[in-house]
Formats: sequence, C-alpha cells, structure tokens
Amino acid sequence: MPMRFLDSSRPRRPQTTFATGVVLALFLALLAIPGSGLRAQNPYPAGLSDQTMTVNGVVRQFRVHVPAGLTAPRAVVFVLHGGGGEGLDVALTGNHPLSVFRTVADREGFVVVYPGGLPAADATGKVGWVDCRADNEVASNADDVGFLNALVQRIGTEYGLDSRRLFMTGGSNGAQMTHAFAFHHADRVGAVATGSGSLPLTPKPGACTSGPSRPLPVLILHGDADTPMPWAGGCVANVGGNCNRGRVISAEATRDRWLQINGLQGVVPTQATVEVDANDGGPAQRFDYAGTTPLQWWRLNGAGHTTPSRTVLVAPNPTSGIQSRDIEFAEVVWAFFANQLPINLTVPAQRGFVDVTLSGLRALPGVQFAASSLSAPVVGDLSLGVDAVPQTPWDNGRVGTAHVVGTLTGRSGSALAWQVFAEATGLGGDVDLYLGEDLNGDGQPSENELRCTSAMSAAGERCELLITVPAGGTGRYWAMLHNRGASAQTARLSRFEVPLLAGDGSLATTAPGILSAGAAFPLRVQWDDPTLLNGESRVGYVQMQLSGATQAVFPVKLTRNANDSSALALVSGEDRTLRLAGNGSHEQLFIDVPAGATQLAVTTASASNVDVYLARVPAPVAGSAVPGVALAPPRNQAQASGTTPGGNESVTVANPAAGRWYVTPVNMTASSATVVVRATVSGTAPMVRPGGYYNTGRSGHGLFLYPAGGRVGGPVVHLPARQHADVVLPAGSGAG
Repeated sequence: MPMRFLDSSRPRRPQTTFATGVVLALFLALLAIPGSGLRAQNPYPAGLSDQTMTVNGVVRQFRVHVPAGLTAPRAVVFVLHGGGGEGLDVALTGNHPLSVFRTVADREGFVVVYPGGLPAADATGKVGWVDCRADNEVASNADDVGFLNALVQRIGTEYGLDSRRLFMTGGSNGAQMTHAFAFHHADRVGAVATGSGSLPLTPKPGACTSGPSRPLPVLILHGDADTPMPWAGGCVANVGGNCNRGRVISAEATRDRWLQINGLQGVVPTQATVEVDANDGGPAQRFDYAGTTPLQWWRLNGAGHTTPSRTVLVAPNPTSGIQSRDIEFAEVVWAFFANQLPINLTVPAQRGFVDVTLSGLRALPGVQFAASSLSAPVVGDLSLGVDAVPQTPWDNGRVGTAHVVGTLTGRSGSALAWQVFAEATGLGGDVDLYLGEDLNGDGQPSENELRCTSAMSAAGERCELLITVPAGGTGRYWAMLHNRGASAQTARLSRFEVPLLAGDGSLATTAPGILSAGAAFPLRVQWDDPTLLNGESRVGYVQMQLSGATQAVFPVKLTRNANDSSALALVSGEDRTLRLAGNGSHEQLFIDVPAGATQLAVTTASASNVDVYLARVPAPVAGSAVPGVALAPPRNQAQASGTTPGGNESVTVANPAAGRWYVTPVNMTASSATVVVRATVSGTAPMVRPGGYYNTGRSGHGLFLYPAGGRVGGPVVHLPARQHADVVLPAGSGAG
C-alpha cells in the first residue's frame, strides 16, 4: 500500500479521541506494510510453478504463483478448486474466475497457492476434496485436512508468516473443504472465504460437528438460484437423483451457524448493493456483521453455481445457471482478507506519522478513527525442555512447556476491556505460543481456557486475547510456550497489555470524516513516545466508530530501527519524560523563549547520571515553508549546563535572550536512563495585538484574535475546517 514517512518537525503532540470496539475487519481493504515478511529470498520461482509434497506417504500436488520481484509477501492465500474436474487448471490465467487471484496478487503483493485434490471414488474420477460430509458416498479416502494442514504449515514457515497472514478460500467443493479446514484448524489461518459451498446436513463426528476451536473471520457468498449446491439446502450435485454426494443445509443456515460461532447472532448488519451488469440474474447484496470476528455475507440474486466474475465470463448453462457479473470474487475475497492484516510499522524515530492509503469501504458519513495509548512490552526469557512427542503440548504433564501469568486490573464504576498482544521467538529453534484466560484462577494453563494458538512460523508467533475485567476487579491470563525442537532451548516472550481507554496521545489516527463508497483515502497513523528506543517495540489499538457505534478495532505495532532524532517542544512549567539510550542524548528538545522573559529555569530528575546543556539559537523566521528543527549546537557552545554526578540538575538563566533554547539531556552512563525534564519561562508576556493573522505563502490559513477582558479568542481557519480558540491571558499581558 502507498505509504510515506514524514518528518514531524513541528513539535505538536497529536490529540486523540476514543471509541470502544473490537476488530478492524469490517470494511477496510488494508493493511500490511510491504516488505514485512521475514525471509530475504523467495522459496519459489516467480510466476506459476508446479510443486509436490508427500503427506502420509501420498504425493500431493499444488501450484504456487509468486509475483515477479516479490521476496517478502504481505500474505499467502490458499485457493481451493471445486469438484467439477478443473483441478489445478483453475490457476491458468483466464481459464477460471479463481485464476484472477493471480492478477490481484501481482497488484497487492501476496502469494497464491493452489492445492490439488485427489480423484473421487465414482466413475467420473473427478478431482475433489474430502470435506465434512458424512454421507458423501463418492469421496476418496484421502486425508485432505491433513494435507492442507501440512501445506499451510510448510508455506507459512518458508515465508516466515504467522497465521494471521495465511488465508484460505475456495469455490463449490473447495468452499466445503475450506469450511472443513476451518473447523479442524482455525488456529492455522487468519480468515476464510467460501463461494457456493454450504455446511453438511450430516457432518462427520469430531471437529466437523463441534465446530472450530475459536471464532474466525469469514466471508460467505452464494447465489440464490444455485441448484448444484442448493440455496435452500438438499442434495449436492444430484444429477443422477440418488443423492450420493450427501446433503447440505441451506446457505442462510450456513451463515447462521457461523454467526453463532463468531458470537454475532444479535448484530444488525450494514447493507450494500452492487449492480454492474443488468443482464445477469440480479444485483449482488453484501451484509456486514461487525464484531470481534466479523462475518461478511453475499447474496447473489438470480445467480447460479458459477464463481462470480467481471473478467472471466462463463456462459449460462442448465447445470450451473447464470453467472453473477456484478462483482469479482477474487477482489472481494482479498479485500476481506486484507482487512484482517495487522499494521506493523518500522519507524526511525520516537515520533512521527505515516499515511496509509485505504480504499474499498462502503459510504461512511461521520466515521471516526481513534486510538488507545501505546504500551511497552513485558519481556522475559523462558527455559523449555524437550517434548519427545511435540505434536501437542497438553499431554505428558505439559513437558517441554513454560508459562507466565499476567494480572489485569479493572477500574471503579465500570468494566474495562484489555487487549493482550503476545509474541514469542525461539532462541534455539521453533516454539509455539498459546494464550488463554485463567478462568479458574489456578495460574496453570488448561486446554479448556485456551483462546489463541499460534503454531505456524519458525521465525516467530503472535496471539491476541480480549479480556473484560469487571468494575473494581482483576482479570488473569496465561501465556504458554511449547518447544517443538529436538533440543532444550530458551525462548523470548513479549506481552503487551493495552487497556481500551482514551489514549494519552502516544498513538493517534485521523482520516476524512466523510467517505464515499469505494474512494481511496489516507489513514494517518501518528505516534509520539519519547520512551521508545532503537530496537524496541510498542503496541496500541485503533478503533473505528460510526454513528456512535463501534465497528472494529485492530492492533498497531511500532518497532524502532534507527536513532533518528525527533523534534520535541517543551511546554513551560510542564514535565516531559524521556528515555535515553546508553551514552545517548536528545538533540532536538527545545523551548521557544519570547521577548520580555526574565528567567529560564530548567530542572531534570533521574535515577541515573544525566547532565543537561542549554544553548540558544535565533528564533525561526516565518516563511511559506514549514520550518524544520535543527540539531542542538555543540556542547561547548552551551550558555549554561548542569553536570553534577547525579541525575537531578537545576540550571537557571537570568534574562534569557528571545529565541529557541535547546535543552539537551545527556546520559553519562552505558545503560538506558529515564529522565524528567521541565523548563519554565518567567516574565511579562508581550501584548497581544488584536486583528487577523495569516501567511501569504499558505492560502486557506488564518488566525483572527479578538481580546475581551482577560480572554482572547476567535476562529482558527484551516480550510475547509474551522475551529474556535479561546485562551485565558496571563496577568500583565497588556490586552484589554
């Protein structure tokens, strides 16, 4: 996605508004940072290639499409063919609507994998999938769940992607297989999407009956004139009239089952209608159910069993019916999948902002984006023994595991929601991460308390957990690591605990308040955390609110990878807390001193040996360009300094000349140090001259001041916006 890093040299701390809520997945076609993959070289050649792997002694085929020049994909999408005989040929450009995923991948920067099924047991021998239907008499005896599980793990490991960046979709029998995989291995993928494939009326025992281990974002699409996969339920592809391919529930009942799984039964969906081709069966209707794990439901009016497409057109036929040409299946599926991707930002400095271009939303008048505060991690290294049977951590007394317990506090008067964001990295091999809520308070992991599993990538694992703590109470969770390697090792666990409260300005997001349907727009992500050092990370949550109701929430992770300075203005009389790297300093900390000042007093407070230097430069000259903030003058040019052996310095400059005064704290130790800096300017403020102020080089800006008594106020104009400022003047300002 288009991004640009901008220097936030104007030292204005971003302001934050707040909205409650739970998962960005509803509308946005976002959102990962190109180049966020962890492997430097692609394990597969560019273009479409044929591959094989052996699973349980059976050679299985799959095709991989890699966009030219791509080395670090945003995601991987597994696309499952149907049971109509096309098999792997659905990947050939123009041969089937599922081939359009390759075109979308080339544009959006993800990898597409086309797995291949095995021949059916009937006379046709058409390739297909062994899904959850217990009454499918023509299915082969293949272990397709096992094959797809092995394939997803392999691809995820090869690209260094966690499960949140792995997605699965399919059409017809491929959609049924997607349901089956989600029911067995919801922890392996970030979301699923199905086209013209319903859940079985008679499911197999086990996961096919009980459902997935966790809620999962899902898109379900179906034509209401579909007869091979009957809209109202019934026999599948009942060509011979013997119903030997089993029966399915209706498309709407399939939707309702997933609404129940995702806890969305009471949600009223937002609706949109798409009508591009008036000559197909009818319009496409989209229904978005917002929640922690959203569901997007498409009803294709008058459409049959053919995958919808605007580019790969299929003529109507008696078996499959009419193709919907109002939407492109690959496009709407990718837009939904992209909604689930986390925002990972690699940033050079402690403060700044990034513009991320988004698109694909429905019309959203009055939409608001809001942010929590950024949270620093609790980091610890855990020692892991060897598990001789590493397939599961829950046997043999959890041998090969180690865990920690976290406690979250509530607030008086009302419940408080917390997001726990955990990451794990094996320092000597592969580890898996398990996250759960300590419901019984025993401080021990339990499989029935499990809420998130991340067991995909050798490079690292990630899990999230939402816990609501009752008013005045506490909530507990556990995070467990499991050693998948053959040797004992140490693993690093990082836990970010983020309360979903109004932020302190360390993270902020802004976007246009009125969005037209489908329009591209910039989402500005701002951060301001003077404690963020090179190599460290922070996590916050951004929430989307529409008409007073929360639609979604998604995580933002910042990792600093450079020691670039961040300009920061001190406010007279206010404390500012900073962290300095070992032997480091802050070279762009300053306060602007006006004419008439009689004293500049600077104090620092630190448990470490931190010195401070004060140096003046002339005030910036107004011009058409936004002024930058240079680095502080050398230490030997400082007008004053505090260099005692401790960290509590006090420096006073009498009658300081007007201008920009740099206040430079310097850490004299080899370890990081926290320091609180305060600069206070005393004196008689200059008289505020009433009237209008504007910059001829920047049209559309202006400030109009109208003093009245002890206050001064008026409109601040920044077209097309207009705000009103109202400021109490200090005594002796001369304004009346």
